Amino acid sequence: MADEQPGSEIEAIYREVQRLYGVPYVSAIHESLATQPGFLEWAWHEVAPAFRTGEAQEAAWAAADHIQPPRLDPIPWQALQVWGLSADDVAAVRVAAQTFQRVAPVNMMLSALIALRLKGVAPSRNEAVSTSTIWEPPSSLQGTPPSMVDYERAEGTTRDLAMLFATERDGEPFVPGLYRMLLNWPGLAAHFGAVMVPRMRGQAEAYDALRRCIDEAAPTILRPAFDEGPAFAAPSPTARAYFARISGTYRQTSPELVVASRLVLEALPAS
Repeated sequence: MADEQPGSEIEAIYREVQRLYGVPYVSAIHESLATQPGFLEWAWHEVAPAFRTGEAQEAAWAAADHIQPPRLDPIPWQALQVWGLSADDVAAVRVAAQTFQRVAPVNMMLSALIALRLKGVAPSRNEAVSTSTIWEPPSSLQGTPPSMVDYERAEGTTRDLAMLFATERDGEPFVPGLYRMLLNWPGLAAHFGAVMVPRMRGQAEAYDALRRCIDEAAPTILRPAFDEGPAFAAPSPTARAYFARISGTYRQTSPELVVASRLVLEALPAS
């Protein structure tokens, strides 16, 4: 690691995360943690073994499978066309929803594992795992998800639509990525804002159950790092405080995204 140029370790982490998650890009939580000098490198060194065995992903996905939200009525192709979506657009929305189905619960597990290591909780498994394991992650999703609309700079209808999906982070409205992608088609976003958001708000018990399931599983899958010794300096108090804020937001929004991504997929035409 000493021979690598600054930033190359983060780039290597991003590549490994994409492979182990089976998604074409790195989610915002990793990028946010990378803004704190040395934090992402330390955190990934501490928790990566649980992801390399697949235990973290499988436990997170199994926990998410227990959520069974009410289904939405299918959206007719005619409505999608009126809202300006082509077949390629619908395929892109489908990729976006599939991505968040994979990513949202796994990021909850990532956050839970990092929190345990910050508290000094030792790995429950004694056997270390190398970077080469027998577990094979799912194939990366094919296709390109839509771009994310910058709702903070938007005005009028677009910003009003974004606020339908907003939660709060550090006293400011925060709109998760899936909804920002839907904003590319205001008609589609308005539809989901009207029929999906009320149903998601009625899933509080399911969200709490998912959080409990993740929290209960996390201590059982921590593993020691394969390379012994502290490869990275422990996080600073500033970085710890930043992680607490960020993880708190994702702990709130990730269960919602598990439900929202499923509802979006069920509402889209099959092909």
